[in-house]
Amino acid sequence: MKRRFCMGFRLGTLIGACVVMVAWGANGAVVLQDGFNNGTISTPDFSTVGNWSLDSATNASEAGGILTVGTQNSTASTSNNLRINTTSGLNPFTSTVQISVREFDLFGTGSYEPATAGRFRLGLVSENGSFFGANDGFALEINNNGLGARLGTKLNAPSADPNSSAVNLSGLASAITGFDLVVDFDSWELILYSDSGILYEGEGAWSLGTAAEWGTGTANVGNSALLLAVQNAGAVAPLTGFKSFSMGSIEVTTTVIPEPSRAMLLMLAGIGVAFWRKR
Repeated sequence: MKRRFCMGFRLGTLIGACVVMVAWGANGAVVLQDGFNNGTISTPDFSTVGNWSLDSATNASEAGGILTVGTQNSTASTSNNLRINTTSGLNPFTSTVQISVREFDLFGTGSYEPATAGRFRLGLVSENGSFFGANDGFALEINNNGLGARLGTKLNAPSADPNSSAVNLSGLASAITGFDLVVDFDSWELILYSDSGILYEGEGAWSLGTAAEWGTGTANVGNSALLLAVQNAGAVAPLTGFKSFSMGSIEVTTTVIPEPSRAMLLMLAGIGVAFWRKR
């Protein structure tokens, strides 16, 4: 994700300063890494942002490097949420957040075996609830048993799901088996993978609002929970079985969004004045 600090100036004039600023803060830090090998869902391989919390372990397991999480029962509205609880370590207003998932699968049994039934979502939310609740957030949704995807935000809409304003895909050539999602408060990048290569690659602008309004009266200044959810939806009665997702690894990296220092601002101002005088 490239921060454009040089808008309004001629690129040739300020290219040296831009190179310095782009390089500044370019190194990310891994804050969560899990290959699901230790047999305990709650304990990631590595984390500086806390442990996993799971709504229900009844239909979930970790074995042989694969995490599997299923819905809690067959009723139409049930879900199961795996989360890292709200933390200052996940803040899209102060850092760019990259989430990488590999060996992903979305599948179902009984009424939830058809592609039209059930969905998976991953994203950041301002509180420890679900994506549908009194919170702000964004979500990548994978549906149609991996053949469809949506990406969008949820801003000041406590009784609504995240929208699909950024990405809305259906009828993909093959099922999604992995993705890289990079986000901050005003932009996103997404790559979706299948077993045979890249299915989709895109980027764009969006708005998560401001850190001060992130959340519902919580004043958490952008602190967020990482939420992974699987939900029953769209099944035909009689309702039986479960919708589930599985994955082989997840890694979350954060990169601090650089703020121009006083010295840098003065240097840019000086260059700007010199350029103006030459005109």
